[in-house]
Amino acid sequence: MNMVTVVGAGPAGSVAAKEIQERGWKTVLLEEHNIIGNPVNCTGIVSVTGTREARLQKQVEEVLMNKVRGAQIFSPNHEMIEIRKSGPVAYVVDRGGLDRVLAREAQETGVEIRLNTKMIDVRNETIFVDYKGRGEIIKSKLVVGADGVNSRIRKLAGIETTIKDYVHAYQVVAKGSFDPDFVQVYFGDYSRNFFAWIVPENEGSARIGLASTSGNIRKDF
Repeated sequence: MNMVTVVGAGPAGSVAAKEIQERGWKTVLLEEHNIIGNPVNCTGIVSVTGTREARLQKQVEEVLMNKVRGAQIFSPNHEMIEIRKSGPVAYVVDRGGLDRVLAREAQETGVEIRLNTKMIDVRNETIFVDYKGRGEIIKSKLVVGADGVNSRIRKLAGIETTIKDYVHAYQVVAKGSFDPDFVQVYFGDYSRNFFAWIVPENEGSARIGLASTSGNIRKDF
């Protein structure tokens, strides 16, 4: 029997599984997709301060694409405010790659990773999962929910949330000419309900995205 089962192989799940395993608890990490980090559900920009506090400098360095030292913020009336620092304040990373680096480190400590495995239900010490369309049972003393904003574990545990409306986002990688030192953030006409962004990967490509409460985010984009 596994002592702990962690559901979700994103950064939180992989780091949790690694630390639990290192404390002597046999741990299995479940990921519903066949490739960790795919699909990517995040722009992939992390603060220098947060990276340091999470002790993830080495891992971020493996997947680093750009260092940002400021932001250009565009208001609804099209005025621009520029915030500039002398050194980097944020890192642009290969977001899927970061997930895989953290999962690899968890696996190296002895964590068992099971891909294509979707958690369906938990009853006492029995976890019911779907593995490639086939039902299976996993025995486990404890379950850790790291399965995102629509957490199945949270719902099964009866933990309520006050969040009623979700922000939808859409992002593409575009080729062009970009200033690699600055993230750009747009409010107002650019996004009717929230904001839009340009995050440079380098001088020739950037991640351009839109976040909105609109039900048709692709059309708005």
